Amino acid sequence: MSKLINYRDIPVEKWSKSLNIKWSFDLKNQVYDRYREEAYYDDGTQFIAGWVNMDVFFHSIPKLHQLKGNDIWKYRNVNKINGAINFWKKGGKMTPPIIDTLVNYSKSARLPILKIKDGIIIRAGFHRFSVCCLVNLDEMPFFTPVESQKDVEAKLGVVRWV
Repeated sequence: MSKLINYRDIPVEKWSKSLNIKWSFDLKNQVYDRYREEAYYDDGTQFIAGWVNMDVFFHSIPKLHQLKGNDIWKYRNVNKINGAINFWKKGGKMTPPIIDTLVNYSKSARLPILKIKDGIIIRAGFHRFSVCCLVNLDEMPFFTPVESQKDVEAKLGVVRWV
């Protein structure tokens, strides 16, 4: 495995211009950086993909997850962020983040106790989302369970479904 470049101390404007973020809409290949995790959804859940304005999405997630600039590097896993950037720099494709409404997600046994009652939550893909925030993408794709489509659209407003 080749050594990862650490982008934390390199100004974003120096590396972001050559970053080509490519997405794969095949959840069977859920790869997002140099790490490989079990698929979050091996229970037959069906998903739908959509695109959303990053600013709208950013303000739809809980405030404790609304990080920008250096706070992303400070509070997120630096290795996973660097892994995502390096993967994209090498021409790799990653699956978009998987999101849901907090109300629908709270039905899952995997949900930690949160004091947040409503809104959008990122179920998988925080570090992909973080890179999108670092480079100020205009819009980002996502997956959501088909059963949550109407609720997600109600929370986000304008969604371009794929």
